[in-house]
Amino acid sequence: MTKVYILGVGVKKFGKYENLSLEQIGRESIINALEDAKINIDEIENVFCGNVFGGTLVGQRVLNDLTTTGVPVININNACASSSVALNLAYSSIKSGMNDFALAIGVENLSALGSGVLPTPPHDIDAESGLTLPAIYAMRAKRYTETYGIDSKLLAEVSVKNRVHGSNNPYAHFYQKPNLTIEQVLDSMMIANPITLLQSSPKSDGAASVVLCSERVLKRYKENAVEMIASVVVSGKFKRGYHDMALPDEPTVESIEKAYEMAGVSPQDIDVVELHDAFSIAEILYTEALGFCEYGKGIEMLVEGRTYHNGDFPINVSGGLLSRGHAVGATGLAQVAEINWQLIGKAPGFQVNNPKVGLTLTSGGGISNFQNGTSVVNILSI
Repeated sequence: MTKVYILGVGVKKFGKYENLSLEQIGRESIINALEDAKINIDEIENVFCGNVFGGTLVGQRVLNDLTTTGVPVININNACASSSVALNLAYSSIKSGMNDFALAIGVENLSALGSGVLPTPPHDIDAESGLTLPAIYAMRAKRYTETYGIDSKLLAEVSVKNRVHGSNNPYAHFYQKPNLTIEQVLDSMMIANPITLLQSSPKSDGAASVVLCSERVLKRYKENAVEMIASVVVSGKFKRGYHDMALPDEPTVESIEKAYEMAGVSPQDIDVVELHDAFSIAEILYTEALGFCEYGKGIEMLVEGRTYHNGDFPINVSGGLLSRGHAVGATGLAQVAEINWQLIGKAPGFQVNNPKVGLTLTSGGGISNFQNGTSVVNILSI
């Protein structure tokens, strides 16, 4: 079992690209990752592509015109966790000794879908009853704030923080956009009480790619690189009945525990985090699930400034999904790119002070009676 390293990362800025195709968006991130890795695409032995709404053979289409080699291309659709799962498979292919080089891609062109809520799984009873993702997170927010006696208006602080971070990140959807006040967040359009528009992640276009390599070949290209010390995927179990929405779902908790065990670290060892803040309440729930504080204390950490880039538990320094944007199939790898940059001291926006260990958490949708479709946790170290 070899060690696995990140040889290069590339990101296509998240935003709106109505005049670009899915293939054009994806190729830019691949080219950037290959240039960062200082590797030729013909050296790649396996390709794993995460995408949700692009149709069939997305990986092959994105790679068209970039390579003529007949390497295996595996396409993954696991909702928002698609590219995180792609990275997990790339990691596993190298960890097992099967490959020395692998490429993970995540790409999405949501502009092609028009406006409105993202399509829900067909024939899913919850979705057909109106339980869309905004509704689910709104229910979580109501249950959480009532359980712990917290003013739901404080959830707006998540959006305020992440806009500060995102406005300084050139890869973010809201780069150089004005920072927000709590009043602006609360006064924005109500989506599902208490979740307002500015507490919801935007539908973004974008792409991210990561080149992985084994320890055996690393020295050919770089003296030092960020190591992946854990990568865990957990999917939900079929389970009817009551679930306390004030608590994180079971697949998320299980993926976090397994990742900590695999990496041999504890919450106190994590220096910087990118997690799945699709809606404001999600950041709070996942902050607590990661063990950074007791349940019910996540908002307190935020208000105290501890999860800002200069705090002791920096979270979503890229701006997170709320401000970096949410190009669904690319989100997980964009998180990994940010953590990689943070650990090598080259973050494009705010740089955390001397981080050694970073973590990403991506949550992949859900269907009725499964709580969470997929939860993926990656832990990186330098």
